[in-house]
Amino acid sequence: MSIISSLTPIQISALTTTQIKDLTTGDMKALSDKQINALTSTQIAAIETQDLVILSGKQISAFKPNEFTYGMTTAQIQAITSTQAKGLTAAQLKDMNSSNLSSLSTEALGALSAKQIQGLNSASIAALTTAQAAALSYKQIAAISLDAVKGFETADLAKIDTAAIKGLTAAQLGALNSAQFNSLDSSQVQALSAKQIQSLGTDVIKNLTTSDMKEFSATQVATLTTAQLNAMDSDQIGAISTSGIASLTAAQIKGLSSASVEALTSDQAAALSAKQLAGLSTDAVKGFETGDLAQISTAAIKGLTIGQIKELSTDQVTALTSDQVQALSAKQIQAFTTDQIQHLNFGS
Repeated sequence: MSIISSLTPIQISALTTTQIKDLTTGDMKALSDKQINALTSTQIAAIETQDLVILSGKQISAFKPNEFTYGMTTAQIQAITSTQAKGLTAAQLKDMNSSNLSSLSTEALGALSAKQIQGLNSASIAALTTAQAAALSYKQIAAISLDAVKGFETADLAKIDTAAIKGLTAAQLGALNSAQFNSLDSSQVQALSAKQIQSLGTDVIKNLTTSDMKEFSATQVATLTTAQLNAMDSDQIGAISTSGIASLTAAQIKGLSSASVEALTSDQAAALSAKQLAGLSTDAVKGFETGDLAQISTAAIKGLTIGQIKELSTDQVTALTSDQVQALSAKQIQAFTTDQIQHLNFGS
């Protein structure tokens, strides 16, 4: 049996650094939690890495939290194994300075449980390297607190893999600022679920780039709320794919403003269906630019309601092609006012 186990914590704290260095692996294994807790910063720094890695996760948890900043060296932190990392307490992780936390191996970081991750603060998250961020799992990402997620540096967020990015909760995504969200690449954005997309605040939506908008799949566009759609400027609306426009639901279409409709491109207008066209409010229809209105298919133009027709300006009526006019029903034709009728293109 190691003589070390017979020493009191006070006696342990009196050992010289030379004596600490001379401890065998057997001595290290014999250290109790109280003895480890009694070690001074100078003594801890003197522990050789080959001896440190002998300690169990339970023994690692016995170190005073501040010793991971003031006692342990970078080399010692780097040497912590994945098994030992599981023993790190929330207080120990939180007390690590940025240099030491970033020194944890990706294997050690990957071994941290959801409970351990929950203890990290924004400064801890900001201290992660891109390699460490890339090593985070779905469960670990989901466990990060709302305050801590704000600490992600844009370069680190961009390195989280698509499987892990799905772990971001709606609340976490809502806590991201526009710069953080814009740092996500196309594969990450496309990996987001409907619930995640809907959680984006209008402040974030307003600052999305046209590249971001192009990355949204038709399925994701179909999940956007009317508040999100109406928060977009003309460039953002214009960047949505035609398949995305075609995927808009009746509820989304109904909530579009005239400004949003005005922002549609000719190709997007051409992608609208009769059901979508009929779902637009009478105010929203006023937003159609004449060039876009002329691109609506003859099948879709049949969706114009009586109320919408009455709200069309004479310029809009003039823009309707003869094919579109010929596609209208008798009831629709009868809805035009006498002033509007004079501007209809009946064709030859």
